[in-house]
Amino acid sequence: MLNNFILKSIKAIIIFLILLSFQELTAQVKINSPYTRFGLGWLVENRFETRIMAMGGIRIGVQDKGLLNPGNPASYAAFDSTTFVFQGGVFGMTETLKTQEISENANYFTMSHLLFGFQVTRWWKTSLGVLPFSYTGYDLYAEEELEDIGRTRYVYQGSGGFNKLYWGNAIVPFKGLSVGFNASYLFGTISHERVVTFPDSIFIKNTRMEASYTAKDFYFDFGVQYRAKLKHRLYLISGLTFGNETKMNSNADILATTYYGDVNTVTIYTDTIINIPNVRGNFILPREFGVGFSLHKEGQWLVGADFDWQNWKSFSLFDQPDSLQNSWHIAVGGEIIPDRSSIDSYWDKVSYRLGFRYERSYLKLRNTNINEIGISFGLGFPLRRSQTTLNLAVEIGKRGTLANDLIQENFVRFTFSVNIFEHWFIKSKYF
Repeated sequence: MLNNFILKSIKAIIIFLILLSFQELTAQVKINSPYTRFGLGWLVENRFETRIMAMGGIRIGVQDKGLLNPGNPASYAAFDSTTFVFQGGVFGMTETLKTQEISENANYFTMSHLLFGFQVTRWWKTSLGVLPFSYTGYDLYAEEELEDIGRTRYVYQGSGGFNKLYWGNAIVPFKGLSVGFNASYLFGTISHERVVTFPDSIFIKNTRMEASYTAKDFYFDFGVQYRAKLKHRLYLISGLTFGNETKMNSNADILATTYYGDVNTVTIYTDTIINIPNVRGNFILPREFGVGFSLHKEGQWLVGADFDWQNWKSFSLFDQPDSLQNSWHIAVGGEIIPDRSSIDSYWDKVSYRLGFRYERSYLKLRNTNINEIGISFGLGFPLRRSQTTLNLAVEIGKRGTLANDLIQENFVRFTFSVNIFEHWFIKSKYF
């Protein structure tokens, strides 16, 4: 029995080391969205768990013994007493950025998440994982004609993002009720650059302003779920989530220089206007609140809905507000399994998923809300003679608008993951 415990511990340590090294992989993703210039970029926290994404993103009132759902830490209470659940996935996206005059295509692909969970005691369940929190990536050019100077070109570029490593726990104080929390460590760097150049003159100095912000701090979020048994194997799960406003410690490096040359090819640096390395400060993660429910018939079907809200009006970066608005989003979705125990048709054992979501983001530009809408669908393929499942989710949608000379992003996003549901904690018997 001792040897068995040691082997399980070694497996857990190996997976934990994989999670820690995962930050290098997620840092390599390159996206292209002008809207990521604001706030903390494109917020993707809790969106890439494949089953959840396929169902429109519902997560607050959803729990299942094979589901890793950091979107509501109370959901860990469903983990089976003898199993270890692991999921690793990849994420890809193709999008078209459009204005009234032009359009541009962009594609990217990255590892998205690594998660695992198991039961510690009958009343205590735990989960550990790493996943992206936000992405930043944009490359914008604007030009105007100034009297006595000629063409003046403005360039805005950004890159980077934040990831989070979390440790989640759920307890079951009495039957049906679960309470949980995630302790998350946010890390990563976001960089912004502004350049002013004068293409028609070789005598006027160009100016480059660079600022990068690095986060390394903890924050907490909480969740509650109540699972009520109805009749005919029907269950109703209600959920709440909450995250308090948190000041996140951060460092900034700020550099402003003048130079001669092109935007991307500096010929001669002339002066350093500002050079302030390692400035200590903070940014505000806003308060958030969510409510959701799901109704499901065990092993056959599930439907659910979510609503959540975040107070982005309180956001500031190094004591500088960013004129953001409060955001909210709704999601509805579900899944159906025709016959999990079928021996005649494999396709009767496949999970079929569908969802819809609508989001009012924290951006309002030119007096216009930057909203996002998406329709998703997906499949869960069980492997024969195993409890492992291959999951695929696809979302089709758009963000932004062509009104008021803004940019519309039409996208197709997908995730693919392997969900391993393995028996780890069964005592060995000797005869």
